[in-house]
Amino acid sequence: MSHLINHYIKNKELIPAILDYGWIVSNNTWTDCPLKIQKRIENEQLASYFLGNNPRLVKQNQKDLGN
Repeated sequence: MSHLINHYIKNKELIPAILDYGWIVSNNTWTDCPLKIQKRIENEQLASYFLGNNPRLVKQNQKDLGN
């Protein structure tokens, strides 16, 4: 394992977002994305979910609501 890919991914649901931001993910467990940035991504996803800013989530929310 590279010495740069040394941050553990606690929340596996963040992997697609980590990859979208251009970070490296190894074995779905390790990344070069620092924990501080992972936390920001997680907070951003939560805010997008509740505020409806993410088109993918809005579509899913509408589907879940039966609209």
